[in-house]
Amino acid sequence: MILPRKYPYNPRLMTIFAITIMGGSVSLIFGTLAMQLTFKSMTIDGPAIFAWAQAILLAVGTLLWTNLMVRRRCNPKVLKLDEDAIVLPHGFLQGETTRISYSDIQRVWETRSRRIWTNIATRYGTFSLGESLMPDRESYNAVRDFLISRASLFSKR
Repeated sequence: MILPRKYPYNPRLMTIFAITIMGGSVSLIFGTLAMQLTFKSMTIDGPAIFAWAQAILLAVGTLLWTNLMVRRRCNPKVLKLDEDAIVLPHGFLQGETTRISYSDIQRVWETRSRRIWTNIATRYGTFSLGESLMPDRESYNAVRDFLISRASLFSKR
């Protein structure tokens, strides 16, 4: 692999867009239902409270997903493989980046549940590399294999 190399490391735009549209649509349906229940009885009773709560919660969720879509577009995250380290976004919404030296990597393993993750154990903690945040499966496999080869190279010393 030719280094340094950069890979986009963001949630897929279509996934964010689909969830935003579905959440907004369901919020609109619950909002309409809540208005009908409220105006029909002219009081706010149990079903109307439930419908209003659902509409508000879904609207807030839709705003958060819209925020994520804007953040992804305006501030794209990048995973970078250097000659001596990997720069990996992590944390809530990949808001932080950490530079992990290959010599600090103690173990690399893959976890498969509903999603595929490559875990990187270092002296400073464990970091995860998500397959769903990489642009495609081939990029994920290349980075995973590269990290495994670097970890085995330094662990033999």
